[in-house]
Amino acid sequence: MATTTLPKKLVLLAVLSLTGSVYAVLVRYSKVTAKLTYVSSTVVAMQELLKMVVTIFVLLVESGGPTSTINVLNHHVIRAPLDTSKLAIPSCLYAVQNNMFFLSLSNMDAPTQQVLLQLKIPFTAVLCVILLGRSLSMQQWLAVLLMFFGTGLIEYYSTTNTMFGHKDKRAVQTGSNENFFLGLFAVVLGSLCSAIAGVYFEKIIKSNETSLWVRNFQMYIWSVPMSFLGAFVNDSHKIQENGFFSGYNSLVWILILLSAFSGLLISIVLLYSNNITKCFAASLSIVISTVVSYYLFNYHIGWYFIIGSTLVCCSIFLYVIKCQPSLKKMETEHSPA
Repeated sequence: MATTTLPKKLVLLAVLSLTGSVYAVLVRYSKVTAKLTYVSSTVVAMQELLKMVVTIFVLLVESGGPTSTINVLNHHVIRAPLDTSKLAIPSCLYAVQNNMFFLSLSNMDAPTQQVLLQLKIPFTAVLCVILLGRSLSMQQWLAVLLMFFGTGLIEYYSTTNTMFGHKDKRAVQTGSNENFFLGLFAVVLGSLCSAIAGVYFEKIIKSNETSLWVRNFQMYIWSVPMSFLGAFVNDSHKIQENGFFSGYNSLVWILILLSAFSGLLISIVLLYSNNITKCFAASLSIVISTVVSYYLFNYHIGWYFIIGSTLVCCSIFLYVIKCQPSLKKMETEHSPA
């Protein structure tokens, strides 16, 4: 298994956090300020396609040319259908997660949904222990819980303020056609699928010496057709009426490039670090993007952000900075002899 030092882990955490923050701010700018009319599902499909293209390019460089790359893919993909089929699992789980996201929003208010989505943080920690045999100290578990509560606090009040413009407004009333328990089931299932997919993929890429980029290619074989199928199923009317690339401009292509880079970076983080680091990066990106939104979009920041961001920062300090001996011990235990 690939290992890396604590400073490199912090660099990966910082880069992934900044990438996620920039992407979130640009998406909001494109929809709210620039009012672009692109179809989001087509952007997701193009992101997956671009990740596959970049993966093929990296394999060309890594293998030393087209012939070697074809031989590698023939060996690991064509002649290993069972091995390749393993990567269909995270692809399907992410597809279920996306569908559960929309189903949950159709049956509960957005602030509640945003808080419950953070269940993927403790789910990920528990699955890392169960599936990867990882050992977390009490201090690290405390860090995970602080991250969960801090991120949930920021997301809940941020969504409430976005919906109503004032932090003292009450939550939106549910409609007569809404089923809260169905929404609760959907958001919990979506969070669990996200956690399982991430931990499962980490287990796959750390299980043997197969190249990370081969594993990425195996996964994109499934995710690319799924994303394009999802776009045409969910937004067929918009695509037929206006075209697949309707509303695209240079900003949209930047979003696609940034998201593809972030997705590939996540796979690198999983190889050299772990899923919990990825969760910390996602939480930190929420804090950063909220601060940026305050200056760019006159976004309201109140007590909830101060408390929530403090909890997130403390959780990172507890987990990453103060647990160096535990991390080194864990790396030694899981490194090949």
